Amino acid sequence: MRKSSSFSVCIPAHNEENCITRTLDSVLDALKVTEARSGEIIICANACIDQTIERVRLWATGRGLGFRLHAIEGPAPAKADGFVTVFDTKKPGKPNAWNELKDRANGEILIFADADVLIERNAFALLLKALEENPGALAAGAVVFAPPGVGNALYRRTAIKMKEFARKPAPYINGPLYAIRRGAVESVPVGIIGEDAYLSMVVGPKNTLKVDGAVAWQVPPNTYGDYFRRRTRDNLSDMQLKSLYGERYLAFRAATSDTRSKSERLSTLTCSERVFKRITFPQIWLLKLLDKMAEKKARAMFRAGDIRWYTISSTKTAANGDK
Repeated sequence: MRKSSSFSVCIPAHNEENCITRTLDSVLDALKVTEARSGEIIICANACIDQTIERVRLWATGRGLGFRLHAIEGPAPAKADGFVTVFDTKKPGKPNAWNELKDRANGEILIFADADVLIERNAFALLLKALEENPGALAAGAVVFAPPGVGNALYRRTAIKMKEFARKPAPYINGPLYAIRRGAVESVPVGIIGEDAYLSMVVGPKNTLKVDGAVAWQVPPNTYGDYFRRRTRDNLSDMQLKSLYGERYLAFRAATSDTRSKSERLSTLTCSERVFKRITFPQIWLLKLLDKMAEKKARAMFRAGDIRWYTISSTKTAANGDK
């Protein structure tokens, strides 16, 4: 059994063969900046039917890193036992993967990262430092941007929306990258769509730090079909949490809403980004139409009890995909 680590990098992965090794490259670079601390990488491959696990194995062994693979439905150890440990489960769903990672990690601070992000080298160090310097805080959230210099007009507009969201002052847990103390949350209920919104609500904004210097990059939806699916998923998550947690969720949402004026939001953008928003103004109407259609579909699905996760395939692109 490995000695307890000061922190663990936890990655839920579902069919991520196209991008996971690039993510792991950035994880390893970020770990090197935290060399004064001990860490480990744990991946929960949930219901994968592609080559995700094989990609991770080749990545780890090719770099001389200790690699272990365990089937959760088999005789798996209670805790991770390698520098890179993969726990394979047939059960789908990010909440299930989150719970397995939390229970099997050795660290007291857990850094959760999506399997399709690129992480800045100093991000882990900054998240850990924030929690070390604020012992009363339970979680620290990174900021997430779209990789620059690629993509179509829809990509560029959604990238701007991501930047505006990242710059809002309220602290929050953003799913692509955050750190959380092991004891902050016992588990995420199976079936929850927006696990990051759930965690943000349970931990609470007063117990969450926003670390602007900790940055991750994630490709946004860049086809109109995927934009529609993402907005449907967002609406389903909102409806689900509202139904399950009522006033508690509404109070959390109010406490973390973006209260900035339009001019304050625009001030976070570059001159070229502001110009782009103006010259592509007609696109806004199409996106508003898709937003309304997505909300309508989400309501119909919610009433029918069809509450499920949508995979957004265009986010798994060459912008941060494997070669």
